[in-house]
Amino acid sequence: MGARLEELGYTVERLAGADRFATSAAPPAAVLDRLGADPRPLVVATGSDYPDALAAGAVAARLDAPLLLVDGRDLAASPAVGVFLAERGGRFDRGIVLGGTTALTDLVRDQLAAAL
Repeated sequence: MGARLEELGYTVERLAGADRFATSAAPPAAVLDRLGADPRPLVVATGSDYPDALAAGAVAARLDAPLLLVDGRDLAASPAVGVFLAERGGRFDRGIVLGGTTALTDLVRDQLAAAL
């Protein structure tokens, strides 16, 4: 697929991480590095249950916002997410969290609020 896209003139860059949460931080980090400094929302959902992430993808697309999948129990479970938020948390004007407290605990919501 990548070779065909390159034949059509597109640049192909594969983004990945050590786990699903690190992988979810790679695309927004790459995109934010290329965009201007205008603040934008960050959409956050659990990466442990696909229906929340699926719904969050539609919300993120509608808002032209990056989507970050996180461990719903504690952001510290994925160091890559912590690095992403520490380095780029100031780029967001608000966080939009999808899922109830069983999907994203109050601890995660507090950690996100502190990072943004």
